[in-house]
Amino acid sequence: MLRYALLISLSSLCLIHAATAQEPAYAGRWANEAAWCRNKLGTTDEIAMRFTARRVDGFEFYCSFDRVGGGNGRWDIAATCHGEGMTEKRRFSLARDGDVLVWSERGKPTLRLARCR
Repeated sequence: MLRYALLISLSSLCLIHAATAQEPAYAGRWANEAAWCRNKLGTTDEIAMRFTARRVDGFEFYCSFDRVGGGNGRWDIAATCHGEGMTEKRRFSLARDGDVLVWSERGKPTLRLARCR
């Protein structure tokens, strides 16, 4: 019985490790300014954005990623974004260089985001 439980635990650990390994390099918390990383939701609108493989959540908005292409430090994303009572389709790119994530979107200012630790 102990051997069986150990095998299940090791299998679960491998699944957790595999899921973590699949997270893209843009996943994590990123902010317009490094000082914003310490701010808490509900106290200010100057908070970090939280990126996962399929979504980004920010202050009063979120985008679900419909399609993600690329890799190796640059991704092209088609997303459905929701905020302020509106829904819109958007296309943007993310490029990571160390602790900087650059969000580029045609017709909008480029965002240079700092990695939160």
